[in-house]
Amino acid sequence: FPQASAERCGAEPVMALMPVPGDVDCVVASELAEAGRAIQRGLVSGGTTLIASSHRSYAIAEKSALGAGVADQERLLELVRAHGARSIVFDMEAVAERHRSVISAVLLGAISGASVLPFPRASFEDAIRKSGLAVSTNLAAFADAHRLAAEGSVHTGAAKPGRPLGEVPVKARTPTLQG
Repeated sequence: FPQASAERCGAEPVMALMPVPGDVDCVVASELAEAGRAIQRGLVSGGTTLIASSHRSYAIAEKSALGAGVADQERLLELVRAHGARSIVFDMEAVAERHRSVISAVLLGAISGASVLPFPRASFEDAIRKSGLAVSTNLAAFADAHRLAAEGSVHTGAAKPGRPLGEVPVKARTPTLQG
């Protein structure tokens, strides 16, 4: 980040790989439970903008739990809505799929649309163009996510669940597992 640009903004941004709880301006989560974990770790405080996808990709612990191990999606959404200075939440996976793109292009668009970094939209778009990878589809996904974030999209319905888990059997296949 050029020093002259930092001085014009009145501050110098610090982009850290090791965030300090209570001192993070923007948290970006590509999945709903990831946003919950960031909140749990104290990374989302009163001054934080939280940008998160409302879709779910079940964690290994959720998939391997004996019985019902999936985190309650409505509670996660309530948690995300209740923390931080503002929360921008929408189904980023659906946006990526709609444009035949990848979620990283959607995340980048949401960051740009939220205006939390001192970079113009064109800088983000130029980065996509310079990558040379699926430029038209990634720019379309970026633009859609930028618009949703700029509008302050907040997910209002239940999060779209991942793959259905199916029925949990009452009885295990073997007596050894029943306990």
